[in-house]
Amino acid sequence: MTIVFTKMIKKQSIVAWLTLIWSLFTFSYAYSSVEVVYIAKVMDNDDNAIIIRRNGEAYLIEKGVGCLSLWQYEGKEVLITSPGLFLGIGAHLLIPDSNQKCKIWNSEFIGQWNDSTRQKSQKLDSPEVRRSNYYIEASYNDEIFIINGEKYEAKTYCFDMQRGDPVIFLEGSPLGVCVSAVILNLRTQKECRCWCE
Repeated sequence: MTIVFTKMIKKQSIVAWLTLIWSLFTFSYAYSSVEVVYIAKVMDNDDNAIIIRRNGEAYLIEKGVGCLSLWQYEGKEVLITSPGLFLGIGAHLLIPDSNQKCKIWNSEFIGQWNDSTRQKSQKLDSPEVRRSNYYIEASYNDEIFIINGEKYEAKTYCFDMQRGDPVIFLEGSPLGVCVSAVILNLRTQKECRCWCE
């Protein structure tokens, strides 16, 4: 009788532990963090955008299908859900006004954003910024730019691209090993489509 009673207690405690573990797992998944972010810039291809958190951190994100009207939300706020780390595995972008949701495939920290003016401020000691940011070394007639010692020629015109402006490469190579490139001027928040020379 004692052996049967002991086995019943062990079974009940195992079931209780499994139930507790399952409930903790489902609770943590169901209650992922939701954060309001500002869409600073939606790129021309509509799959990439720059978002800014309330603490001023700026990220370049690549989204999946499902958020077709993201371009309409440039300069507005949307939601990011992250089951774990911010923009980690399983993160989604939500546009509540349009009832749209899409996965975030990729994200890259690009620096700190100045909230008062919505202008990009540089964190020059950040390894992410050193890796991804370059500067316009020379600019001629809104058409020819020297960046990282390489020559880039605008496909049409790229106005207000001045010497010293910080830029990142959305497409193409800062080494000039490309046919074309898309360069984002972090001061003006405008894209420039160029031929790589």
